[in-house]
Formats: sequence, C-alpha cells, structure tokens
Amino acid sequence: MFDSRLSGAYNMSDVRKLVMKTEIRKYKAVYFSRYTAETLFTAMFTVYVKDKGFSGAELGALLSFIPLILAITLPLWSMADTANTRKTLVISAAVVIAALQFIMSYVNEFTVLALLMILFSIAKAPLNPSLDSMATIFCVENKVEFSIFRSFGSVGYIVGVVASGLMYGKIDFFWIVVISALFFTVFIVVSTFIEPLALDKEKAPKGVHDLGSLFRNKAFLIFMGSQLLCWSVMNVNTGYEVLYLKSRGYDYWVFGISTVIRVSCEVTSLAFLRKHKFVYKHLLALVPVFMLAHSATAFFGGPIYAYIPAIILAGAASGIALYLNNKYIAVIVRPRNITVATYTMILLQTIGQGIYLLLGGIILDKLGVEFIYLFTGTLYIIAAIYILTLFKKNPEPLKN
Repeated sequence: MFDSRLSGAYNMSDVRKLVMKTEIRKYKAVYFSRYTAETLFTAMFTVYVKDKGFSGAELGALLSFIPLILAITLPLWSMADTANTRKTLVISAAVVIAALQFIMSYVNEFTVLALLMILFSIAKAPLNPSLDSMATIFCVENKVEFSIFRSFGSVGYIVGVVASGLMYGKIDFFWIVVISALFFTVFIVVSTFIEPLALDKEKAPKGVHDLGSLFRNKAFLIFMGSQLLCWSVMNVNTGYEVLYLKSRGYDYWVFGISTVIRVSCEVTSLAFLRKHKFVYKHLLALVPVFMLAHSATAFFGGPIYAYIPAIILAGAASGIALYLNNKYIAVIVRPRNITVATYTMILLQTIGQGIYLLLGGIILDKLGVEFIYLFTGTLYIIAAIYILTLFKKNPEPLKN
C-alpha cells in the first residue's frame, strides 16, 4: 500500500529543491546586477576624470581612496555578523552609491570630487565583504560552489565595461550613470528578497580566534608577503589599462574587447581549476609570471596581436588568484582563525592597492603611462622569486 508519509517527504524534498534553486537564481542575479551597475560607472571613470583636465597624481589619489577606505573600515564591516545586518548594509550601500554617482558626474572641482569620492568609497566598502559573506554562508549551508556566483559577477563586469566603452563619447556620461542606477535598482530589489541564512542562528562563541598562533604561523606570514608583492599590484595593471590603450591611439571599444577577453579567461580558468588538482606553489608562481607578460608587452609597446595573448594570460592569472586566495588560507591556517585570516588578507591587499594606485598616478605624470607597467613588472619579478623561494609545494592542513 502507498505510504502517505513518503509522499509528504517527497513533496517536502521537492519544495526544498525548488526553494534552493530560487535562492541560487537570486544570488546569480544579485552578482550580475551589482557588477554590471558598478562597472558601467567605474570602467570609464579614469577617462572621464582625465577628460575633465585632472592630473595623473589627482587621478591616482581618487582611485586610491576606494581600497584605502576599505582597509580603514574593514574591522567595522566585519562586525556585521547576521544576515539582516548584512542585507541592510548591501542595500543601503547600493542606494548611496547610485546617488553619489549622479552628483559626481556634475562635479568639476578636484576638492569637491575628492570629498565625494571619499563618501563613495565609504559607501562601497561594505559591499564586497558583506555580499561575499552572505553568499559564502549560503554556499556552506547548501553545498554550492561559490565560484558559480562569482562567475556571474564576472559576466556582469564584462557587460558593464563593454557597454560603457561603447557609449562613452557618444552619449553624455550622465546617461551612463542612469543605466548604472537601473542595474543598482535590480540589485536592491533582488537583495531584499534573499532568504535569511540558518547559520546565523547558531553563531560561534566570542573569543574563539587565536591571534597569537595566527601571527606566529610562518606560512601565513609568507602568504601575506605575496599579497603585497603580487595580488595588490594586479588592480594597477587593469586600473590604468584604458588610459594606456588610449595613449596607443586605440578607441574605447578596444578596451571593451580587451576586458571581455581577460574576464572570459578568468571565468574559464576558475571552471578549469575546479575540476583539476595542482601543486599550490606552482599555481601561485604562475600568477606573477602571467602578469609579467602583460606588463612587459605594455611597457615595450608590443603590437595588438602580441597584447591579446598577454591579456589572456592576465585573465588566467586573475582566475588563479580568485580560486586560490581563500582556498590556500583554509589549508595553512587553523579553522578557528580562517575568518580573521581572510579579513587580514583583504586588509593587506587593499592597503597595497591604494598605495600602488597612488604611485601609479605619480608615475603617469612624471614618466608616462607605459612606465606604470615597468613598475608593476618589476614587482612581479620579485614576487615570482619570492614565491618560488619561500613557499612549500603542498602544506599539510592545520587542525584546531
């Protein structure tokens, strides 16, 4: 005879699967809309500022605010340890960012723009850690691969860069901001309907971190050095790329194509790495080696057919970095220290990014945009030697 209890269990299982699929779609939509909205504005922001007549040093200062403000405020955002707090942060941040973009598109005075950029950076700071924290917890609860969501963010990034590059110069920058605001609206609406996370109901007791053992951990300290020498530098290469291509006489759509190639290779690299096993040390060393090819090609002014392979390698390097950063920390750090180690890594990365972007603006004024790539290439050479010399092949995972 048919057991009605089995029917109930079956139905509940189906409901659970449907709910999870719906939530996965929400997170995909959130990542896509967020990265599209943000990139529509930021992709051409460097060109927009230069076209207004600001110097390279002023541009470098403006670009450095975002990572430096994140570094300063990161301890505050790490205290947002419940789903409702995180949702409030990401929604509020999106509203403020969209509003500030409209105001910034009308400003011509550097002092006013710098002040607005600081406010913009403060609003933007909690977006990454809060959203990634929500998505990571969802992935832990439901055994979902986080890189799936991040890949949708990469697709949104591509759409934002290509659309912004095609529109810039053909329509007023104000209308690019309007389109960005529409995508932020989608982000806000979908974020509002994300379900609460069960893990928040059972929080770990306070004081479980062992900071003493973390900062006596040689492997962790060596890894932090690689963050400053390599990972923090990667944003400098991409941050000034649109100005570099413009200096070579290429139209903005070339920057869009370059970004499509780079981010597509990033996504492909992530998918490939999920299915194969590699020696950590070798993968880590490939990041500065691949990025060095990009820096060298840009500095020596290689032809476009040589620049494309360099962009492909830069995309692969970015994919490796995204794949390995948290994964490697989970191996070399005790489980109870993973959260604080991750925040420390992000803190160091963002401080480095801010300093390097500021230096890049000064180099732009004094020597020219191509010398920014001589600067980053030198750091990549040092980073490759550093990793090959100091890293172990595959360290044993630490236990609590």
